[in-house]
Amino acid sequence: LRNAGDRAFALNAFEAAERHYREAMELWPDGDPERRALLLRLAKASYYTEPEEAYLQVQDAEAGLLELDDRESAADAALLQANLAHLLGLAQETVFDHAYRGLALVEGLEPSRVKAEVLLDVAVVMTLTTDNARAIELATEARRNAETLELRELEARALAAIGAARGLSGDPGVREDLEQSIAIIEEIDSPLGSHHCG
Repeated sequence: LRNAGDRAFALNAFEAAERHYREAMELWPDGDPERRALLLRLAKASYYTEPEEAYLQVQDAEAGLLELDDRESAADAALLQANLAHLLGLAQETVFDHAYRGLALVEGLEPSRVKAEVLLDVAVVMTLTTDNARAIELATEARRNAETLELRELEARALAAIGAARGLSGDPGVREDLEQSIAIIEEIDSPLGSHHCG
């Protein structure tokens, strides 16, 4: 059931993924450490189907992952909470609290996809606070992580975030970052290309 959920999620079939993960949760032993990671998967699927429930699920997931000292997955959960808080229209301070907690959890960790995504998500949050210098700093670190791991789509997203923050701060060099981002997206034929074209 968990594997079926993973397959459905990869295909953006979020209702099916949520159903498979929920059925897997009903069967999974309470004391098994992997149950926390499964709950995070369920929350990610529920983000698209039942965001209010997902917000509660991911809080429980983060607490459980912290008990296991899985800082990377806990950071992933914290950033999901930030995104859900924004989606649900909660106070901006609540969004920031979740984002900053995620950032603190990945500090000092080795480069990974999750770390790069957390850095990038917090960089986007920084643009909401108009702290564009900090946004550029975090997006640049995310780009370095992505380059190290050869995660080309994440690298493109980081470049786009750098460009956006530079543009908001009035930096005339914004065009170079955005052109590099688009070039990578076209090179790897990423679905993100449709967003740029739009």
